[in-house]
Amino acid sequence: MGRVEWLNERLKGIGGSDAAAVIGQNPYMTNVQLWEIKTGRKQQEDVSEKEAVKFGTLAEDPIRVLFSLDFPEYEVTHENFKTYQNKEHYFIRGSFDGELLHKQTKETGLVEFKTGTIRRLQDWEKWGGKDFQENKIPQNYYIQILHYFLVREDFKYAILKARLKELIYNDNEEFISPKIHIRHYKINRQDCIDDLAFLYEKEEEFWRYVERDERPPLIIQGV
Repeated sequence: MGRVEWLNERLKGIGGSDAAAVIGQNPYMTNVQLWEIKTGRKQQEDVSEKEAVKFGTLAEDPIRVLFSLDFPEYEVTHENFKTYQNKEHYFIRGSFDGELLHKQTKETGLVEFKTGTIRRLQDWEKWGGKDFQENKIPQNYYIQILHYFLVREDFKYAILKARLKELIYNDNEEFISPKIHIRHYKINRQDCIDDLAFLYEKEEEFWRYVERDERPPLIIQGV
């Protein structure tokens, strides 16, 4: 499957990057905007040429190699544009940055790669603080991981590898240089049971609106 076919397939269900919008937790898209895309009322914005998106796409392969070197206990596999779907609900689907097999325990999981820029102290809060005091990731990324657990019920864990570029400024607020931070966050499926049940219910509910071609009530973030 090529990129064009892969993009067309995404219209047939809820993908990992869609899941947060379903429950009003996507900072860039509402649940109604997502519904308009899935019902063909509007086109998905093409963000492939945006600098941050291009960087993340180009960085994925080398980051995957580095992950394999840093964590030799895992066998890492990946196939471009390969899409999976939930066994019972075709519309719950997703593509992974990498599938993991722990060589000793034989437990399966997934790895997700994220790149981001830290411009201010508040940006650190989404990532568990500058001193890495919490095993915390941005809410929309957590929901994406939950969605992938719904896609593949055999996954026992997920590891999110984040490459965060902190922008360093002097006292006159003049840019000096970037500082790169590499972080790894592990999420165990068994710790997310209630959240998984909630997301599963909401994704079913959302897709029924798509199938009925009925506009869902707008979910306002934070309300």
